[in-house]
Amino acid sequence: MSTGHTKQQLQNTVQHSPKNESHRSGPTLSEHQVNSLFKNTRIFELLCFASILLTNYLYLSRQDVTTTFLLTWSAWALIVSFMRMFLVGKYQQERSSHQDLVLYKTLLATTFISGLNWGIAAIFLIRADGLFIHSEFAIILSGLCISAGAIYAGSYIFFLAFSLPAVIPISLYSVFLQTAHGQSMAGIVIIFLIFLLFSAKKVNAMFLNAYYLQRKNKQLIHVLDKEKDNAETLNTELQEAYNQLETKVEERTRELSLTYKNLQQSQERLNLAIDASKTGLWDWNLITDEMYQTKLDQLLGYSANEIPKFIDHLSTLVHFDDYNRVKRAMVQHFKGQSEYYLVRYRIKHNDGQWIWVEDRGQAIEWDHEGKVSRMIGTRRDVTDSRDSDEQLKLANTVFENVSEAIFVLNSKLRFITVNNYFTKITGFDFEDVLGISVAELNDPAELHREKYREIFRTLRTQRFWQGEIVGIRKNSETYPQWLQINAIYDEEKSSFNYVGLFSDLTERRKAEQKLKYLANYDPVTGLANRSLFNDRFHNAINRARRRNKNLALIFFDLDRFKQINDSYGHETGDKLLKALADRLATLIPNADSISRIGSDEFTVVIEGYDDSDEIRQYCSLFIESIKKPFLIDGKELSLGCSIGVSEFPKHGKEMQILLNQADTAMYQSKRLGGNQFHFYSKDLQASSLEKLQLETQLRRAILEDEIIVYYQPKMTLATGRIESVEALVRWNHPSKGILAPDKFVPLAEETGLISAMGEVVLDKACEQAKYWQQQNYGKISVSVNLSAQQIHKGNLLSVVQNTVSRFGLDPSLLELELTESLLMEDIKNTVYTLEAIRDMGVCISLDDFGTGYSSLSYLKKFPIDILKIDKSFVKEVDKNADDAAITKAIIAMAHSLGLGVIAEGVETEEHLSFLRKEGCDCIQGYLISRPVDSKKIAAILAAQSLQQVTAVEYEDFSILN
Repeated sequence: MSTGHTKQQLQNTVQHSPKNESHRSGPTLSEHQVNSLFKNTRIFELLCFASILLTNYLYLSRQDVTTTFLLTWSAWALIVSFMRMFLVGKYQQERSSHQDLVLYKTLLATTFISGLNWGIAAIFLIRADGLFIHSEFAIILSGLCISAGAIYAGSYIFFLAFSLPAVIPISLYSVFLQTAHGQSMAGIVIIFLIFLLFSAKKVNAMFLNAYYLQRKNKQLIHVLDKEKDNAETLNTELQEAYNQLETKVEERTRELSLTYKNLQQSQERLNLAIDASKTGLWDWNLITDEMYQTKLDQLLGYSANEIPKFIDHLSTLVHFDDYNRVKRAMVQHFKGQSEYYLVRYRIKHNDGQWIWVEDRGQAIEWDHEGKVSRMIGTRRDVTDSRDSDEQLKLANTVFENVSEAIFVLNSKLRFITVNNYFTKITGFDFEDVLGISVAELNDPAELHREKYREIFRTLRTQRFWQGEIVGIRKNSETYPQWLQINAIYDEEKSSFNYVGLFSDLTERRKAEQKLKYLANYDPVTGLANRSLFNDRFHNAINRARRRNKNLALIFFDLDRFKQINDSYGHETGDKLLKALADRLATLIPNADSISRIGSDEFTVVIEGYDDSDEIRQYCSLFIESIKKPFLIDGKELSLGCSIGVSEFPKHGKEMQILLNQADTAMYQSKRLGGNQFHFYSKDLQASSLEKLQLETQLRRAILEDEIIVYYQPKMTLATGRIESVEALVRWNHPSKGILAPDKFVPLAEETGLISAMGEVVLDKACEQAKYWQQQNYGKISVSVNLSAQQIHKGNLLSVVQNTVSRFGLDPSLLELELTESLLMEDIKNTVYTLEAIRDMGVCISLDDFGTGYSSLSYLKKFPIDILKIDKSFVKEVDKNADDAAITKAIIAMAHSLGLGVIAEGVETEEHLSFLRKEGCDCIQGYLISRPVDSKKIAAILAAQSLQQVTAVEYEDFSILN
C-alpha cells in the first residue's frame, strides 16, 4: 500500500462526523449507552433512597401532612427503587440481545413510574399549608431532576422519562389552584423545567461527542497500527526487489558496456532532437520491463533511477481512474488493433500534483512467439492544453444544457450569444437577437426602458444586479422574470461584456396563487375554508372589540346532505354544495363572511348590527332559502338546516368560545327536528350536559332491559274487531318513570342507539305476538316502526328472519312501518331489502302518508301493502273541507292501487263516521284505546276473544261495535 493511500485513509478516518459515525455504528453506541444507563441507575437509586428517607424525616412528624399517604408513598417508592436495582443486577447477568432489549424497556418504564411517583408526592405535599414545606420538597425534587440530568447523560429520553412526570404534575396542579401563590409556583416550576431540559440536552450532547471522539481515536490508532505493518512488509519487499534489481543492473552493466560506445554518438543526436521538441523519449523492453526515459526529471520530477521499470511506475503513479484505459490502449496495440499506442492519462508528479501526459508509441520488436518484446515512444506534458480544452467543453455543455436562460451582451448592450433555454423561454432564436440591443428586442412601453437604464447604471458601479422584471416573448406575451446580470472585465479592465441569467417565474406564480387559494378556500364551493374563516373571524372580533360593536356567528349544519351524498354520489353532492353556496351568496351582501368549515357545516359572520332581531331575520331567510328544492342533473333534491347563533360580546369575547357556543346552539336546533335556529344560552349548555347524562343512561337502559313496549290497538271497521296492534317504545327510567318516545328517541337516533333499540322492540313485539297466538286470542298482527339506521345498516333482513324464526312466529303476523322520508334514502338497496322481507310474508306499511314527498311514483316502485293516513289530516276531517278532500283522495288512491288504508289519530265519533263512510279499512286512536302495556293489551284481546269486552274495566279504554 502506498504512502499516499495511507495518508488518505487516515484523513477519511479522522474526518468522519459524529452524525455519520452515529449512522454507521449505531448498535455499538446503543450498547455503550445501555451499559452506562444500567451502571448509573444504581447510583441514582441510592440518591432516590436517601431522598425518600429525607422526605420522611422532614414530613413524618408534621400534622399538616397525612402520615398514611407519606408511608404508603414511601413504600411504593422503595418498591420501585428495589425493582430498578433488581433490573440492574439482572442486566449484569443476562447478555442476550432480546433480554437486553426487554430489560432496557422495563428500566425506561420504571424510570417513568419513579418520576411520576415523585410528581404525585409533590402534589400532595403542596396541598399542605406553608411555603417552607414547598421549599424543602422543591429542593429534594430539583436535586433529583438535576442528578437525573447528569446520571442519564447518555440517554436524553431516560432523563425526560424521570423529569417530566416528576415536574409536570405539580405545574398543572399549581395552575389549577387559581391562586396567586399557585400561579407563581407554576411559573417557577416551568422555568426550572425549561432550564433543566436545556442543560440536560447539552450534557447529553457532550456525552455523545465524548464518545464519538473516543471511538474516533481508537479507529485512528487501529489504522496507524495497520499501516505500520503494511509499511514494514513493503520495506521488506522493496529490499528484496532492490537486491534483485542490483543483481540485474550489475549483469546488464556488463552487457551495456559493450555497446555503449556505439550508442553514445546516437544518444547525443537524439538528446538534441528531444531538447528541441520538449518531448521525452522512452524505450521499453517488455521482457525485462526496463525502460529508458529522457526528460523524466523535467516532465515528472523524477530521476531515471527512481523509475527504472514501466509497469511498476504505471501501477503506482498513474491515476486510478486512468489506469485501465492505459492498459486497454496498450493491449489493443499489442494485438494489432491500432497502428499506434496513443493515450492521454494523469500521472503523479514528484511534487504530489497530478499532471496530464500523452504517450505515443509503437512496437518495434517481437519474440519468436510473435509477442511484442520492445516498444519505443514519446511522452509530453499536455496539462495546460488538456485543462483548457476540458474547461471549454464543460463551459459549453453547461451553457447549452442549464435549465435557465443565459445571454451575453457586449459593452454596447448588443447580444453576442444566447443558449438554448433563452430560445425556449422567449421564442427568439440566436439569429433573431445576434447584434440586436436589449432596447430593440424589448418593447420600451411594456418593459420600462428606464428600468433597464437603472440596471446598467448599477452594473457599471457594482458589476452585479439581480431582481424581478417583466420580460417579453417573441409573440409579444409578457411574463415575470428573475434576472441576474454581471459585468465581466478583461485582464486590463479596458473592455467588458455583460453576462445575464434569468428564469421564467410564470409557473411559479401560478403555483403560488393556486397554493394560496387552496390554503384559504374550499375547492368545491369557492367559499372560505376553516383556515381563512379563523383568520377572518379573529379579525372581525378584534374590529368589534375596538369599535365596541356587536358581532354574530351563525353556524348551520345541513340536514339530509349525507344521505343525498351517499345515495347519488360525491359528484352530485359537490354540485349541490356549489348551488347552495351560490344561493347563500345572493342572500348576503358581503360574500366574504360566508365559510364552509366542514363537509356539511357553514358559518356566516354578521358585523355591526343593532339588535338580535336582525340576526333572527337572517336565520329565517337562510332556512326558507335552503328548504327550497335544488335541481341537480335533472334531480330535485331537498335540504334542511339547523342553525346555532352566538353573539359578541353578549355570549363570549374569544373566538373558540363563540364557535363552541354556536355549535351547541346548532345541535339544539338539530335535536328539535331541524329547520330552525337557536341562540346560545346557559340553559343550552346545561341541556347539553343533561343530554350527555341521558345518553349514558340510555346505553345502560338497553343493556339492562329498561326499554319496554306499549301497544295501541287498531280496529278493522268491516268486523268491528281488533285484529292488529302497533308496538310503541317506552323507557322505564329508574327515577323518572315511564318516558315517552319524544324524550329519548331523537337522542337515540343522534347517537346511533336507535338501531339497537329497534331490535329490542322488534324482539319484544314478536315474542308478544307469539304469546297471543298461544293464548288463542286470534290472529293478532303487530306492527313495528323501523328507523333509517336499521334500513341502512345492511342487516335488517337477517335480523327479521332470525327474530321470526327464534319465536316461531308466522311472518304474516308481523308488519313493518316506514316513513316516506326514509324510503328516499339509498333507494336501490331499500327496495331490495323490503322486497326480500315481503317475500317472507311480512307486511310493509307506509306511515304518516301525505306529510312527506307523497309521490305516486314511489308507491309503484316500493313494495308497500298499507298506507297510514297521518293524524294531521284526520284531526279536522269533519270540519275542514281540504282535510276531508285529501283524506278521501288518499283512501280512493290506495284502494285503486290495491293497498289497505289505516287512519291514525281517530278520537271522535265524527272521525269514525266519516272514515267508515269513505271506506277506510282500519282505524287507530284514542277513540279505541291509548297505548297500554302488555298486560292490559292482553286483557283487551282476551276479553274480545270471549266476547266479554264490557265486563273488563280499563283506564281510558273502550271498544266500538
